[in-house]
Amino acid sequence: MLSNILDRISFWALFVVITFLPIFFLPFTKLPIETSKGLLLVAGLAVSIIFWTAARFSDGKITFPRSPILFYGLGIVLVFLISALLSPALKVSFFGTMLDVGTFWFMLGAFLLMLMSAISLRDEKNAKTVLFGVIVSSFILLVFQSLHLFMPNVLSLGILGDNTGNLLGSLNSLGLFAGFSAIVSLFVLEFFNTERMMKWLLYVMLALSLFLIAVVNFSTVWIILGIFSLFIFVYKISFSINKTGDEKKGSFPAMTFAVIMISLLFFMSANAIGGFLPNRLGVSNLEVRPSFSSTMLVTKAALIKNPILGTGPNRFAEAWDLHKSALINSTPFWDAFFDFGTGILPTFMAATGSLGILAWLAFLALLVIAGFKSIFYLQKKNILDTTSMVFFFASIYFFISSFFYSTGSVIFLLGF
Repeated sequence: MLSNILDRISFWALFVVITFLPIFFLPFTKLPIETSKGLLLVAGLAVSIIFWTAARFSDGKITFPRSPILFYGLGIVLVFLISALLSPALKVSFFGTMLDVGTFWFMLGAFLLMLMSAISLRDEKNAKTVLFGVIVSSFILLVFQSLHLFMPNVLSLGILGDNTGNLLGSLNSLGLFAGFSAIVSLFVLEFFNTERMMKWLLYVMLALSLFLIAVVNFSTVWIILGIFSLFIFVYKISFSINKTGDEKKGSFPAMTFAVIMISLLFFMSANAIGGFLPNRLGVSNLEVRPSFSSTMLVTKAALIKNPILGTGPNRFAEAWDLHKSALINSTPFWDAFFDFGTGILPTFMAATGSLGILAWLAFLALLVIAGFKSIFYLQKKNILDTTSMVFFFASIYFFISSFFYSTGSVIFLLGF
């Protein structure tokens, strides 16, 4: 049937976007990596949407997932649209330089990615295919970045700089993505029935993730990784106990427990232990960014001036210049230019005002409530939907990361 063929083409275009986002760039060009990923997003989504639309014309039937989460996600996009239309700098708020993170068109692309994912990944086979693709692409990224630390000149590919150069932008973004890879590895190892070769790949992936997190030595990653690992540990133990209260043999999640202990060790001894690998490899992770208090100070001033719709998308830099603390002018960073605050989500508070804040709170609250209700309902029925769990906790992980850090396009898009 023609519609089935068109649907498959649409799915594989979406598959390429999701799985290639972390590793895609155009080598030996002057095109920034973020711009390359933006081009992949636009091209892949266009193909996916066009063929899905053609499939609907072919079978004469259009159905969308009835999800309140999608409805509130659309609400966020509409707030960005209205705020951008009323922005004094329309081009900056709509497009930026080239689909900048935080512009209206970027948020529209993020929503369309979420919508097409909701449509295509309702099929369990498609969902598992995408999950496997994400694992493989994450593994490739981790291997490449680990080798790049030791051979930066050989693996620069005409676009990466010294050993801190990476395919995700900043070194801290790489650390956060490595944390995501570690969590996915733990989920699959603890809850999936996998073949021996796949298990070994996941063990290597977990080891590389922990190695890169240690090299980056970003304390936020260790905190988030430790908390998520603790939840996996507790959930695994609770699910492994049957209704009579007898624990199943061999169900103790030793690997997850080890990750919890490693996270705690590195967090508690950040200077003594955490500095060992960066010092040995000559990795310097110095990044200047606004603190949370400075971001909130600027956001508060921006909301007083524009309480409903904020300063406009992609205009945090202007708000920073206008409202930053006078104390900063006496520091070496008095003329520093910041496109984002302490994280992407706090930056959006200033950009889209109280209406944007309400839209984000409603969206995230609904996502968390729906996710946990599904998990505990299935646990009560003694059913384990492992694939849905992975996608849910990956989204929560990415959104938490985006609150505490300006993660860049990849982490935000995969979360949204």
